[in-house]
Amino acid sequence: MGPSLLVLQVARHHHHLCEREDGHEDKECVEMTARANRIFDGEDKCRRDSGLSEEQLRESLCTLPSDPEIREKVGKYSFCSMLNSGQMLPNGTIVEGPPMDCSPEALAATDAPTAAATATSEDADDDDDDEEVGARQPRQPTQKERRAVCSVKAAILGCVQDKEDEVGSSPEQRAMAHRLCMCQLFGHKETSRQ
Repeated sequence: MGPSLLVLQVARHHHHLCEREDGHEDKECVEMTARANRIFDGEDKCRRDSGLSEEQLRESLCTLPSDPEIREKVGKYSFCSMLNSGQMLPNGTIVEGPPMDCSPEALAATDAPTAAATATSEDADDDDDDEEVGARQPRQPTQKERRAVCSVKAAILGCVQDKEDEVGSSPEQRAMAHRLCMCQLFGHKETSRQ
């Protein structure tokens, strides 16, 4: 699902954490820090463009503002923020997590034997085979991983759909619904007094 904003926030403020014991910088960590800076600079621009003060934004992150004017600004900010981080397309489609086939067929399948494993079908039930095959081609997610990712996606998208009844379904409103769902599912409880 990409690094969480919290992880990015830590990376942003602790660039020195990218230094490995051998004194060299960890390339992936440096890239993540650069991405964090881009996202946070963008976040700040989104906040300014939406007309929200930092305090208003803090108060509205996990609640649905009752003031329609602030609610509209939060929607504008949420949409801008999700576009900025690549979590939403301009038409309001939510891009949740890594690309994963979550079709019923894919979820029902057993871990697919790779071509090499199928060729030697007498060894196909030997678990040690998988490691060798995996080295020759990109590793496919196991069914356990697929189900885990898909169940999180389903929970988020299902929650957003439910929230749309309450907040509306324009791209801005969907982005706001997504923010509320992330709070509800993964952290702060929504404290909306509605």
